[in-house]
Amino acid sequence: MIHVSWRDYRKKFERAKERCEKIAKEFFPEDKYEVTYVEPVIDRVMKCRISFRRKKFEPNIDCDEYCAALYEWGEGGVDYNECVEDCRENVASVTTNTVLIGMETLSIFESTFVGECWPIWIAPDESYEEKEKEFEEFGKAFEKIGCGITEGWIHPHELVPGAGEYEEEYPAACFYHIKALRPGECRLPEVLELIEEKV
Repeated sequence: MIHVSWRDYRKKFERAKERCEKIAKEFFPEDKYEVTYVEPVIDRVMKCRISFRRKKFEPNIDCDEYCAALYEWGEGGVDYNECVEDCRENVASVTTNTVLIGMETLSIFESTFVGECWPIWIAPDESYEEKEKEFEEFGKAFEKIGCGITEGWIHPHELVPGAGEYEEEYPAACFYHIKALRPGECRLPEVLELIEEKV
């Protein structure tokens, strides 16, 4: 067993952090992204975990309007100001993306990207079969660069404490969990390009 001193580990960590910060600066320019967290993951394969928000993506929920309706309906003793504050904090949290990438390859080990819901949300005039086919086509663009993709969503009423349960409505945001199917593939630059183009 190889013994590594705390000092040597700290030096390795600081070098890794510098490398991760350089990657974040290169691939998440300030005019398009707000980087909120950068940290190296010291492992057999050196990795970077980066959290960020897309400046041009806005979820389709108006906290003021939504909380005004809840307050008017008297749902669960909702206080309007607290509701708006909680809702805005939750929306900021929900719209934060995270990627875990290989430091050298930029291959994505795991991720959560937030974007538009059209690839997975079934419109009133669509059938389940039509939407399934549309999502398959959407996924093929990511498969071409070596990525697997799964999805999920969050509804407006899930963002507001005490709002209760409602009939499902158009989601506030949709999530796309993307990761490499094979080592070295599904690289961050190509994935970011597809995300900006498609969701």
